[in-house]
Amino acid sequence: MNLTLYDRFKNHKNRDSAEIADILLTLCTMVDKGEIEFCAPETIFINDNSDILPEEENYKNNLYYCAHELLTQGASPDQNSAWFSFGLLIYFMREGRSYYEDKKISITDIFELSKVGESLIDSKKIPAQNETDKLFNSAMEMMTSWNPQKRSQGVKPLLEAIRNYPSVAEIDFVFDGHIIAHDNRDVDITSDALCANAKIKGTDGQKYIVLEELPLPFRPGHHRYKAHVKKAEENIEKFLFVSESSASSMIKIMKIENDFLKRDIKITRDRERTYLFYVVYADANEKRPLTKKEVYHLNVPAAASGGQYLLRATYIPDNKLTLALFDNDGIRQLSDNVMEFYI
Repeated sequence: MNLTLYDRFKNHKNRDSAEIADILLTLCTMVDKGEIEFCAPETIFINDNSDILPEEENYKNNLYYCAHELLTQGASPDQNSAWFSFGLLIYFMREGRSYYEDKKISITDIFELSKVGESLIDSKKIPAQNETDKLFNSAMEMMTSWNPQKRSQGVKPLLEAIRNYPSVAEIDFVFDGHIIAHDNRDVDITSDALCANAKIKGTDGQKYIVLEELPLPFRPGHHRYKAHVKKAEENIEKFLFVSESSASSMIKIMKIENDFLKRDIKITRDRERTYLFYVVYADANEKRPLTKKEVYHLNVPAAASGGQYLLRATYIPDNKLTLALFDNDGIRQLSDNVMEFYI
């Protein structure tokens, strides 16, 4: 439901409201960019997420938010007068009433008021419970300065006050119209973004990839975002490892692809040895093993003279692997007994 700031904040004191800080941050940016020249609570509409909406009506004749030079000198609205009305809007949003109403001051007294002090709002006369309150009060005083050129100085304490609020992005990950995961992320003052192609795990155990970058701006309070995702394509790689039965570590022999491959493994035949061959499946996207499968036990007897030999592993496309024993030069096959298995 869309509401004006007047309907949302009238008659409510909200000194510690992160929602107010969030709205003021957006409006401050709009005034600074010249996107808005007048700030009155009846003029500005927000939705349920506290987003500022385009003006639906124009209440620029609301004298309670006019800079004094517009009322007493017939000046035209500009950025300086916008800062003045913004300072008065801050007061309304935090106190629930306009400054004139709260102080029981008539708008017709503006000419005389402009001769007293340096600003309409005196920060020393506004209660402050903490340092954040003091910063807001300083911003209001500076922005309602009688000197139009000094008003923008109120931006600095305003932003310092706003930065004291935490910012949390509540992200719903959506696939095929359904939320498959949720995450809360703290956002610092420099803002953040959820990168395209970021990987997440759904509550269904499936892996998903974020389709587009999602900006996560610094906004005081908790704000919800939607990130659309697609299912991650499986990219499984296979590797052949070998270890001697008495050894604790495995040695990678080859990556199993669609090409004919041949690798020689140096072995010593001073005694009978058992070799264990494994196929390891790995997720290429995350570079980590998924499973380890023991494929075959191969017993190699001792040779009378001991010495070095080669155990040749050959991969033939269509998942066939053969093992054969060769001399140390890899030229002469020592046995017709060729072991083969499918992986």
